[in-house]
Amino acid sequence: MNYKGGLVAGIMRMIGMATLKVRVRRYKAEELVVGGVVIGVLRLEVEKQAEATGNSLDVLLSVAEAEARGRGAGTDYYEVIVEGGEVRRVLGEGPRYTWGKRLAFKPERLLRVGIVRKGVLKPITSPPPEELAGGEEQAETASEGAYVFKLDNVEWYNVDENIYVYEGTLTFKDQEESDIVLVVLETESGRRYVRPSRVLRRSRSSRTQQ
Repeated sequence: MNYKGGLVAGIMRMIGMATLKVRVRRYKAEELVVGGVVIGVLRLEVEKQAEATGNSLDVLLSVAEAEARGRGAGTDYYEVIVEGGEVRRVLGEGPRYTWGKRLAFKPERLLRVGIVRKGVLKPITSPPPEELAGGEEQAETASEGAYVFKLDNVEWYNVDENIYVYEGTLTFKDQEESDIVLVVLETESGRRYVRPSRVLRRSRSSRTQQ
């Protein structure tokens, strides 16, 4: 049995020198037009994977610095992810990214978009019910309080698999669009409820999703 090799490997793990998995993702910012709203999203264009040996923080900063000097500088947003053992480090930069409303805590893959129209939401009475009726969903909004609505009344729209949400605008497609009261962003991490804004911005390429 190779005790020396096992000892060296153990020491390397203790000081953060284990084999690391490194991923680099490059995104393009664009506008997704779906169900009467315009959502600022990130489209994943490139994903590279490699392995490295060293301290996880040093590897993260080294790869991020290389991205900043290389192709990452010409992209809207890039992300470096370093994983190994119980360690996971992430660094994201947006050299050409226009920051907006926080739609997710990190770039998360968007699975589908739900549109909730006027007349579907009903405010939760005080005190709130102990449990929701079958087929009902509770929506918490920062400025408007809590509402419930039936999932059967949500208009769902699927999106391309390489669309991500992070920080971006969420506005009405038409300034006169007044019956949309809530947008449901369903990602791999769950659902987020956002009220559209009436400020319409068209600074990026637009893509209509059916």
